[in-house]
Amino acid sequence: MAPLDGNDVDDDDDIDAYINTGACSQDMYMPPMDEQAFRTHGDQLGRPPTVTKQRLVFTGLSQDTPPEAGNPAQVKPATVFSPNTLRKTIIGEPPKLTPATSEAPAPEAPPSAPPAPPVGQVKKARKRGPKKGASSSQPAPKRIRADDMVPPTPDGLPRCHEAGKPILPPDMEHLASGPMLPLQNTINYLESVLLKEKDPNYPAFSVKVPSDQNFVNEDPADIFFIAFEDVFNLFHSKRLDYNLVRLYAINLQMKINRERPRHIAVEDPYYMRDSQLQDGSRTRTKAVRYLQNFMLMYKRATPFFCLPFPSKDKYCTLIVLDPKWSLAQYFDSSSTTTKKDYKRIRGVLDEAILGYSKNGGTFDKNGQYIRPDTKKPGFKHVIDFPCIKQPAGSIKEAFYVLHHLKGFVEDAEMMSLPPKMTYYVVFEGRVPGVYEEWEECKKQVHKFSGNCYKGYPTRHEAVAKWRAHQANKSKMKTFLVLSLLLTIVAAVLYFILV
Repeated sequence: MAPLDGNDVDDDDDIDAYINTGACSQDMYMPPMDEQAFRTHGDQLGRPPTVTKQRLVFTGLSQDTPPEAGNPAQVKPATVFSPNTLRKTIIGEPPKLTPATSEAPAPEAPPSAPPAPPVGQVKKARKRGPKKGASSSQPAPKRIRADDMVPPTPDGLPRCHEAGKPILPPDMEHLASGPMLPLQNTINYLESVLLKEKDPNYPAFSVKVPSDQNFVNEDPADIFFIAFEDVFNLFHSKRLDYNLVRLYAINLQMKINRERPRHIAVEDPYYMRDSQLQDGSRTRTKAVRYLQNFMLMYKRATPFFCLPFPSKDKYCTLIVLDPKWSLAQYFDSSSTTTKKDYKRIRGVLDEAILGYSKNGGTFDKNGQYIRPDTKKPGFKHVIDFPCIKQPAGSIKEAFYVLHHLKGFVEDAEMMSLPPKMTYYVVFEGRVPGVYEEWEECKKQVHKFSGNCYKGYPTRHEAVAKWRAHQANKSKMKTFLVLSLLLTIVAAVLYFILV
C-alpha cells in the first residue's frame, strides 16, 4: 500500500465531520452526489470536505493524471484517501538502498577520543565552527506505513473502516441482529461500485427530512448525510456521530405520530448544539422559535424529549421536558463528578417556554414557574437527575441516551410525570365520532337534544367502543326494517283474508 499523503491526515482526535449537516427520514437513498450536495451557505452546523471527495482507499496509479504510455517517469504513487481520524502525522523517509549492494549503508563508526594532554600542560579552548548537518550516511527516521499506523484495539477489532471490506469480521457476524447484515452488504456493494469508478461519489447515504412531520426541514437542514464510517462506529460501539443521533430521534418521532399521535414527542435536535447557541446568534433565535412552535403543536404531549449536545458538540444528553409543570430533567450518563453548566441550553429552553406562555400555551394549576432573576416564566432545571451512569472514560454516552429515550417512549408509565390521555366518543351529537380534544367534543354535544358522549383513557378503548356502538346501531336499524316489513305483510294478509 502506498504511503499516506500528509494533507489527508486528520489528527483532530474526533470523529471525522467531513459530512456533518444533520437530520433523518424513514427512507435512505444514495443518489449521485457532488460538491453541491454539501451545501455550505447558511449551514452553521456542518462543514464541507476540506481535502477531496474521494474518501476511499485506492491503490495503483494516481487518478488525477494517468501516466503516458511508455514513460515510467510519469508514474505517480497512489494516493490513499481514508476517513480514519486516528492516524497521526507521517515523518521521515525510509532508508534508501544502494543499487550495487541493495543493502542499507552502515553508519560511520564514532571517532575515537583524542589523547589526553601531558601533565602540567593546559589544553587551550578551540573555537568551534558552525554545527554541520546530519551525515547523509545516517539512516533516515523510519516512515510509518499505512498498514502499521492504526494498530488494532486490545480486543483485536479494527479501529477504522476500510473500503471494500466487511464492517464486521466473519467471526462476529453471528452477533448481528435485525437489519445489520443487510446494511453491511449494501455498503459493501456500494463501495465495490465506487472503487471501480474513476471519479467516485462520496461514500455516504443521503437522507431527506420529511416535510409534514414538524421537523426542521428548511434549507440546508432538509438533507443530511450518514457516512459509511459512521455506520462502522455504530456497529463497533464507538462514539456516535451527531447525524446518527438525529436520524434515530426523527425516526422515533415518526413512529410516535403513526402509533400514538401527540401522546409524547421527540424534538428534532438539529439546532441543539451548544457551540451554535451563542447569545444573539441566528441559530439561537431559530432554536427558540422551533422549540416554542413544537411545544404548541403538541400541547397534549407529556413529556417532550430533547437531545442536545452540550459539550464540544460531541457528548449527548437527554432532557425530559414537561411544559405544563415547567420542569426540565437532565439525564446525563457521564460518570464525571464535574457538573455541566448547560448555560446556553438552559437559556434557549427558558426563552422557548416564555414564548409558549405568550402564545396560548397551557399550564396545570400552580404549574407555571416564575424565575426569580427575570420575573418571567421559565423551566425548573433539575440537572443532576439520577440515571444509569457509564463507566469512567467511556465514550458511549449517545448509546445511553438512546437507551433511556427508547425506554421512555415504549413505556410512558416509567416516567415520574406520566401522560394524562383522554379520548371522547360522541355517540349522539352533531357529528358522532372519536375526538382527542375536549373542545371539539364539546362543540358536537353542546345544546344538542339527546346528546350522549363518554371519555376513555386510551384511544384503542375509545375506538373499540365506537365500533361496537356502530355495530349495535346497524343491528337495530336492521331489526326495525324487518319489523316494519313484517307489519306491512301482516296487514296485507289481514285485508286479503277478510
